[in-house]
Amino acid sequence: MSRPRYPVFLDLRDKPVLVVGAGRVAVRKVRGLLEAGARVRVVAPEAADEIRGLAAEGRLVWVCRGFEPADLEGTVLAFVATSDPAVNRAAAAAARERGVWANVADDPEGSEVHVPAVLRQGPVAVAVSTGGASPELAAWLRDRVAEALPRRLGDLAEWARQVRQRAQPGAVARMLARGVADDLDRGDREVSEVLAGAAERPSGTEEP
Repeated sequence: MSRPRYPVFLDLRDKPVLVVGAGRVAVRKVRGLLEAGARVRVVAPEAADEIRGLAAEGRLVWVCRGFEPADLEGTVLAFVATSDPAVNRAAAAAARERGVWANVADDPEGSEVHVPAVLRQGPVAVAVSTGGASPELAAWLRDRVAEALPRRLGDLAEWARQVRQRAQPGAVARMLARGVADDLDRGDREVSEVLAGAAERPSGTEEP
């Protein structure tokens, strides 16, 4: 049985992150890390074309050799994704010894960190994890959740942010309970005007 996990979103802007391996799986990890603004260092004797291109552009550092435990020094997070299980186990063990959180491809029990399937719309992120049981199931669940959610989640989040900052406490919850999310998703102009009015209304006043 998978151990209980604490879900969390990390701010990796300008944080040093190590990726061991540079194949297909590593490429997916690297893409997400660069989107998050991490300082990515890839260690691998060979690299996929995309990794080579990103290194040539200066978007990451590629160290062209095998993994060494010293590669973990100064990193806050590690992703281990080589095609050699022995290398993966060694890198994971070295990370544990140094207190570095690590995700190991195809080894959920050997990973301190699990990466969920994520739906993103603007500032909204919905993450789904199966505790390492099946990435395919997590992706399937994410897609089913996406079908049930409003299409304009980014707009809804921006509205909620404005209302939270400028209107009275509880305004967001009350307006959501009245079906504002569905109305906004349909592009109802009158509701949009009400939202703008709520965002401009000072704290302590009632909505119409």
